[in-house]
Amino acid sequence: MKIRNGVIAFSALSLFVGTVVGCATEAVVVDPPDDGVVLDSSTPDTGKVDSSKPDTGRPDTSTPDSARPDSSTPDSSTPDSADAAPTTRPGDPFDPLAPKPGDMCPAGVQVNDVITRRCGKCGTQSALCDTGRVVGAYGACSNEKTNADACLPGEVIVSECGFCGYQVKRCDNTCAYTEGACLNQVAGGCTKGEVTYIEGLCGPATVPPSAPTDVRKQTCSQTCQKGTPEPCAPRPLDELVASPTPGTVVTGEFGFFGTKEKKLVVGNCPATVGTVDANVHYARIKNNGAQAINVTVLHKAPTGLTSIPDMLVTTYGGTNKPADRTACTSVVQDSPEALNFDIPAGGAVVFHSMQDAGSATKIKLEVHTNYVGAGPQPLVLPAGAGAKVSAAVVPTAGMTLARLSASACPTTTTSSNTTYAYIEVQNPGATARTVDLFTTDGQDTVMGVYAGNTAPADEPSRLACVGSVNDTCPSASDPKNEADSCLTGVSIPANSSIMVYVAHYFTSGTAPTLLEVVTKN
Repeated sequence: MKIRNGVIAFSALSLFVGTVVGCATEAVVVDPPDDGVVLDSSTPDTGKVDSSKPDTGRPDTSTPDSARPDSSTPDSSTPDSADAAPTTRPGDPFDPLAPKPGDMCPAGVQVNDVITRRCGKCGTQSALCDTGRVVGAYGACSNEKTNADACLPGEVIVSECGFCGYQVKRCDNTCAYTEGACLNQVAGGCTKGEVTYIEGLCGPATVPPSAPTDVRKQTCSQTCQKGTPEPCAPRPLDELVASPTPGTVVTGEFGFFGTKEKKLVVGNCPATVGTVDANVHYARIKNNGAQAINVTVLHKAPTGLTSIPDMLVTTYGGTNKPADRTACTSVVQDSPEALNFDIPAGGAVVFHSMQDAGSATKIKLEVHTNYVGAGPQPLVLPAGAGAKVSAAVVPTAGMTLARLSASACPTTTTSSNTTYAYIEVQNPGATARTVDLFTTDGQDTVMGVYAGNTAPADEPSRLACVGSVNDTCPSASDPKNEADSCLTGVSIPANSSIMVYVAHYFTSGTAPTLLEVVTKN
């Protein structure tokens, strides 16, 4: 307080001095002589005597705060969050740093000199430096890379991976992709949509009481967060609803059932129960549509694994876990881990998986819808040599794939997408049969063969045909020149089948082609 008063007094004195100095230029008035007598004209003090105690507080000896006030702007920015995924972008059709038509020619390039730039998938194209040293029009792009995985430099493909993470694939300057790791996954997360049944949380002490074998269902959210477990209940079958659209796929990841069961023996149904315990799973594959559909259900590598778990598979009719596991409706198969079957309108089929080897703790199923409605019925071989059976093969509208190349198997694909269909040829007999296959109605077709009664469900399986893929028929095999394509000497094992692939060569239409099967023994 004393320091503050001192400052005020000093300021007042300064003001007084300033006033005096400021008046120095005014006219001077001479006062009369001072006689030394001062008359007191103030009112006499009649107040009471001040009897309060004098202020004995200690003087403030602290050092005055001479720091400058904080005039900086407060930080109102948003805290840093996890890095956002980059954006998918197409590649550059030509080198973006190279001069474009109409640009000035690069330094050192003279009129009529040739300028070259990268174009397409590591091809080249050239232009002249025209009059006025201006870049002219570029010619055609040549010598591009033609391998299937070639790409345009600068292309960025961002895809989801793991637990809601992202993975970036970039095309480098050699027109090849480089793929990064899976980033920004949810810590402690789960696979989107994954269903888990938690065991060991139920029993008589729960509220309400439950059976010790009951489970609590937990569903992973679309943000890869584990959901709140549902109350204790008997474990239901996991369910996948097949798409009503041909060529589409529905996927699900599931954990094994808690109780192991004996593996079934590989072979035809009814099945035989083996002696080895295995992790098992049952999935209800539903068709909610008004028409029957044909599907292929297959195993894929679940999240965290790079290979497909070693499984045995079979099917059952109905909607629930079978009371009798031997009463299967297809076969018990170990390779491939896939089966092809029909599902009636509004019905379901139970797909049963048994772990044959390995330590996987969950499975991933894909349900491929092949066609809707009445599909081609299997062709059954009649007895005897020289017998013939035939059927119209009708491709599904809008269902196209890259046409297989005419070559020895395993084959490759062409750049043409055409319609196709598969038809099963059955040998119900106890001995192997040899047959010749022909398409004979004038349609330009391509034909291939696969072992078993399951159409290939993915690209590697589609390329792994048996024998060869043909789009012509030698005159020695077709002396009347009636066939467009043929495969001869095809073997069908006893009590088994083959799947015949028939595709249009040029078109994506649905015109049927006639398949004829002729027995050789």
